[in-house]
Amino acid sequence: MEKEKDVPIVGFVPTAPYVIRSGKYKDAAVEIMMFNNYRFLKFLYLEMNKDPVASKNRLHQHLEWLLRQGENRKTQVICPQCHQKKIRYFSARGSKRFGYSLSLIFASCDKPGCLKKLESLSGGAKIEIYPFRFSSIAKFRNKTDQRSVAELLRNAFDLPARLTAETAFRFFKE
Repeated sequence: MEKEKDVPIVGFVPTAPYVIRSGKYKDAAVEIMMFNNYRFLKFLYLEMNKDPVASKNRLHQHLEWLLRQGENRKTQVICPQCHQKKIRYFSARGSKRFGYSLSLIFASCDKPGCLKKLESLSGGAKIEIYPFRFSSIAKFRNKTDQRSVAELLRNAFDLPARLTAETAFRFFKE
């Protein structure tokens, strides 16, 4: 794994995955943590931003870049409703109490007709619709549901089940 140089960069673009060097998540790559523990990364980023500093450290710069990249990834799966465009939204069926059912079958592109069809497939049950973004993971409180959303994202972005830090980094850098 290539190490990042300690030179401040304007318009920061990392050259390698960032590995946490100490603490509870020592030796964990933040790119992998986007799938496994997004809420912690978001919390860490918000904590770092509470007291603005003159120059941000590497972790701060890397998190800022990574969280931004997690919002603009393009899915690789064709809409199961119209079979024309790539999916942009997924629906969550269920409840906070009993958990949610998630599947690429219940995904849709941004066409209004496809979104309506998604609602009609619910059979009258209440559904919530979310975009295919990493911030959608944080909408779910239960860790099991968060893992399910991360798995759904992995499938929608056509990523392998076992991600390496390097593979995840390349995905976010694209």
